Amino acid sequence: YISDFRAQSLANTSWSYAVLQVYDKPLMDSIAACALKIVGEASPTSCSQRQTCSSVLDAIGLAWALEFLLCLDDGLFAAIRDLCLRCGRHIDGITFRDAGA
Repeated sequence: YISDFRAQSLANTSWSYAVLQVYDKPLMDSIAACALKIVGEASPTSCSQRQTCSSVLDAIGLAWALEFLLCLDDGLFAAIRDLCLRCGRHIDGITFRDAGA
């Protein structure tokens, strides 16, 4: 089930459809709905720097693929943007703490 996919799997699936230029609206709507849930639940402050960077890459890849297929709505875009900002702030905090130690 698509609802069992993690962010990386959603990004890979949407990327595959984008590269093949195959537009399956019901599938892309399902991917977008699952992505919105995953992105909304993401908590970068409870992750390592590597996991946080991975979350950003997954989110950006998903956004790119959905936008390429014209399926990226404003709500998901805003959620991905917010996640990237939160992740960036978290990584900056880790880097700042490590540099001061």
